[in-house]
Amino acid sequence: MNKRKLAVFLGKKVLTISIMLFFAVFITFFLMRVTGDPAELIAGPLAKEADIERIRIEYGLDRPIYEQFVTYFTKVMTGDFGYSLKWGRPVFQVVTERLGTSLTLSLSAQVISLVFGVLLGTYSVKKRGKWQSETSSIISLVLYATPVFLIAMILMYVFGMYLRLFPISGAVSLRGDPSQGIFYVLDVLWHAVLPITALSCWYGAIFFRVTRASVSEVLNSNFMLVARSKGISENTLYFKHALRNAILPVIALAGLYMGSSFVGALMTETVFGWPGIGRLMYDSILARDANVTSTILILGSLSVIVASSIADLIIFLLDPRVRS
Repeated sequence: MNKRKLAVFLGKKVLTISIMLFFAVFITFFLMRVTGDPAELIAGPLAKEADIERIRIEYGLDRPIYEQFVTYFTKVMTGDFGYSLKWGRPVFQVVTERLGTSLTLSLSAQVISLVFGVLLGTYSVKKRGKWQSETSSIISLVLYATPVFLIAMILMYVFGMYLRLFPISGAVSLRGDPSQGIFYVLDVLWHAVLPITALSCWYGAIFFRVTRASVSEVLNSNFMLVARSKGISENTLYFKHALRNAILPVIALAGLYMGSSFVGALMTETVFGWPGIGRLMYDSILARDANVTSTILILGSLSVIVASSIADLIIFLLDPRVRS
């Protein structure tokens, strides 16, 4: 591989990430101003006008808007996201303590849905015209068209309330203690089964349909006709040659969803009472805690940008057409 091309590609990506992060902070800053006067939010509904004015001066909210943005952007770049109005602690601390549970949920669901979606999508093309292909296509369409919160509620009722196989709320049992070691981990995984399944069903349906369409397109290529004429076995033809060339759109899509999933799981976390970033964002919106909400929006934007860039890098390394 040409190291110069790789260096140029990485340089462009770093520049792109920097520009997109700037605009993410810019848009978030002004969105928070649209929701109301920050001084009134900090002072509370019962504060007098004199108190609101004092807070406005103390926090620099009386300065021109461009000065406020420069100050805000500088603090964000140094990791200072302010204090939470609802929780009374630094925002960074409030967000990071929820990050682990969200990553457990979103990354597990992404990996499971990606593996099964790609394999089943390829298998569906292999069985094209048979009942396996038609059935899997219909199921994927139904899952994709069903809101994820409805899938979550169905799973909660069937497996949580009716069969009583899994808990329906929280991330640990009431007596859960991290000092219990492996038993604590198993308890968290037991609570995570239904939320992960709900997200995996929806994401899996997307990866299934994209893989199915991509593999079908690759099979009509000339090099696949040559490979088939050489007597290559069907499994090798589909799962090695076809899938290797059809996986690139799936990687790009996976990067996009991988970055947005930990914030996009808001509905699932709310339904199951899962103490993650999505639930934190829901609570902060209800409490009008602008600092927490804006921080989650910025971190969500950053995760999407970084994950998409990593997916682009993988495609760059795998596809010689992109490098040329």
